[in-house]
Amino acid sequence: TERLKTNAEMHKKALMQQLLTGKKRFPEFGGEWEKKALKNLLQEIKKERVENPQDYELLTVRLHNKGIVRSGKYPRPTKRGRPYYFRYAGELIIGRQNLHNGGIGIADENVDGCIASNAISSFKAHSSDLLFMYYFMSTPRFIHNVDSTIGGTGQKEISSRELLRMKVTVPSLAEQQKIATVLNTADREIELLTQKIEHLKSEKRALM
Repeated sequence: TERLKTNAEMHKKALMQQLLTGKKRFPEFGGEWEKKALKNLLQEIKKERVENPQDYELLTVRLHNKGIVRSGKYPRPTKRGRPYYFRYAGELIIGRQNLHNGGIGIADENVDGCIASNAISSFKAHSSDLLFMYYFMSTPRFIHNVDSTIGGTGQKEISSRELLRMKVTVPSLAEQQKIATVLNTADREIELLTQKIEHLKSEKRALM
């Protein structure tokens, strides 16, 4: 089962390298991909500041594309009053200090209504498929472009303005949706195998 999971992960990696660069196309799609600024594909979601953040659980953007999870922590009120904002399911969440380390994910129902500081930005699709954009922004090529945009050797935080100014080459919306569906199917297969492995390990511990 572990070998099956490894194979599935390698298969997904190959699919991303092929489908997200245009090296492999579906027969029903043709034409050149278009170069666009991210501001034409994503729209930042502006929200009102949370007045009593200590009453709400913080979310965490895990590194290496491990998703968005509840942290189990609540912010402490401070004199300066650091701003916090609600985040909801279906939003593309980006940790701007760790985007180059895979600090990106799509929020699900588990973190719906959690809060995040102003170091974390949230976006919705704008003439694009949000799931495709998540996969696209998780590729080594995009991360390299983020690194180049940030520059320097200090804390590597990219502003929302810098991010949305970045230009990327993407296919039509219909092709984006097809690519996202294929990669999401690969993700579900990996998730099912992971659950099976954990179940088998639990059975083994019980037997021992």
